[in-house]
Formats: sequence, C-alpha cells, structure tokens
Amino acid sequence: MIKEIRALSRGIDVLRALNQKHVSSVVDLAAATGLSRATVHRMIQTLVESGIARRIPRSGLVSLTAAATELGSGYNDVTRAIELIEPLTETLTNEVHWPIDIHEISNGASIVRGSTTAVSPMCPFQTDPGTCLPILGSAGGRAIVATLSDADRELVISEATRRWECDARIAATPGAIDGMITNMRNRGYAFRVGGYEPQTFSIALPVRQNGKPIIAVSMIFFRRALTVDQAAQRYLSMLKEMIESVESELATLNRPGNDGGRLV
Repeated sequence: MIKEIRALSRGIDVLRALNQKHVSSVVDLAAATGLSRATVHRMIQTLVESGIARRIPRSGLVSLTAAATELGSGYNDVTRAIELIEPLTETLTNEVHWPIDIHEISNGASIVRGSTTAVSPMCPFQTDPGTCLPILGSAGGRAIVATLSDADRELVISEATRRWECDARIAATPGAIDGMITNMRNRGYAFRVGGYEPQTFSIALPVRQNGKPIIAVSMIFFRRALTVDQAAQRYLSMLKEMIESVESELATLNRPGNDGGRLV
C-alpha cells in the first residue's frame, strides 16, 4: 500500500510539472521533480496510456491532452487550439513541403509549441517545441502583436523588449510598430525576412478565439526560392482555410451549453 501511495505521489509530481511547463522533456521533468529519469519515463508512460498526456512525434517531448480538462486548468484555450491545429499543419506540410511553426506568446517570447520542420523535405534544420524566439523578430509573434488590443500590445512589447535586445531595437525605431500593424492590416498577414534564420523568411497568421489572438502559425521559406509576395500568393489561402476550420471548432466548443472539453 505504501509503495502504491508513493507511486501515485510521484505521478502527481510529474503531472504537476508538466502542467506548469505545457510541453516538456523527460530530462526537464526529472529536474523539476527530483525523480530519476527512469521513474519519470514510467510515470509518463502511465499518463500516455491513460490518455492524459501524449508524446509529440519526433521530438521526445510530452504535452497534456484534452483529457487533462478533467483534472484542472492545465488544459486551456491555447492548448486546445494547438491540439486542433497541429495535425492540420502536418497535413499541409506533407502537401506543400514547406515547414510550419505554431507560436504562443508567453513571458516575453514567441514560444514554438509545434513544428513540422522535422517532416519537411525543404527544411535542413529542426525547431523543437519549446524553442523561444523574439516576439517582434518572428512572424508568428508579429501576427499576434499586430492583432492585440492596444493595452495588451503595450504589455507584450514591454515584456519582449526587456528580454530581447533585437526586440528593443525594433521597438525603439520610430514608426516600426505602427508599420508592423499597418503591414498586417494591408497585406492580411505578418512576415519576417532574415533575422534568427538569415536564409529564410516566414509569413504568419493569428488564430483567434472570441476575436482575440491566442496562437499563430507561420510557414517558413528559403529566400532564394521565392519572394514574400509569391509565398503569400501561393500559400496564404491554404493557411487561412486551415485556421478558419480551427476557429470554427473553437467557437463550437465554447458555445453555451457545450462543455466540449471545457475546464471543470
């Protein structure tokens, strides 16, 4: 009995650590809980078999699933949106070959929550979930910032400029933020050229819930292959269609009278 209680306690520790990090590795969970990696492996396998957690393919990382809504607040609107759009990004990458990243803004960074770089034949590098990027220096971050309310935008930019020197330079450039917002409105998408991956550029769109951006998706291209305008002309409608289907599903799940995986 004591052994079973100890195992349960360890499982709760792993679940709590995963809840706080959203996406994590065995190494990080072991460090956060003080448990051995072997023990964490066993706990994760139990959570996966129970449907509470899932392994992210080709990354070695783990995240919560929709079933976690039964346990508390670890599964939220952002997690739900990511879970809905992630398989669609892989399908689209398989179709057009260009990689797609999923971004969330948190703690002054544009955090990659999902990526198809591992399955894209066009991409020589791999972006792991959990990778932190500059907000103003990434297309996904720009897509979210440009569609936030003025008050939320000011707060996010303040956090970003404290964390990233490159974001501080952008924010200090007269007209840069206004130009970013105007570009988003006129073009219908955000974009990045060069920056943290000098040979690439990205176009991005936000995913909204109740009119507010909660995540963004960006498609990545090589600068030598095509221009930003050409990429938008060929692929923007595909991104929009994918996002609209997710936004529609989110609206259905959050409709009054439909608990659809809501927190309890």
